[in-house]
Order: sequence, then structure tokens, then C-alpha cells
Amino acid sequence: MMDFSHIGFDLVWQNEEQTRVDARKAMIFGLLFAWFSAMLLISIIRTISTSPGNIPDDREWDMMSQTNSSQNEDVQSLIQKDPKPE
Repeated sequence: MMDFSHIGFDLVWQNEEQTRVDARKAMIFGLLFAWFSAMLLISIIRTISTSPGNIPDDREWDMMSQTNSSQNEDVQSLIQKDPKPE
């Protein structure tokens, strides 16, 4: 079993140079964390506030019904005809 009672903050870093290097790394990691957290929050807010849109009024987006099916068959028959050879 290990005894952790003798570990304190003054014993974590061996010298002043190591303390400065670790403090600089901690500052960089803190800034990166803040940047990515802000970007995530902005993305979530923009996603929530964006309108989902609507279905266009174009004919191709219309749903098929019994009356549309006969019209669609007429259009399909015109499309399937071969062009006249020259």
C-alpha cells in the first residue's frame, strides 16, 4: 500500500523552470479548451436557431395521388418515346 500523505503541491514540481513550463502548457490547453467549447456552444445555438425550411412548391416535390398518377403516366409515355432519327 502506498502512503500519499507526504505529497503536497510544493513537491509536485522539481524546480522553478519545470513550474514555468507546466504553467505555460496549462495556459495553452486552457485556451484550446475555451476555444473549442465556445465553438461548440455557437454551433449548438446556430443549429437550434436555424429554420428547418419547407417543402418547395415545385411539381417534382408533390406527393402522388390517384389524380396525379394518370397525369404522371402521360408524362412517362412522352419521356419514353424515342427521338426521331434524322
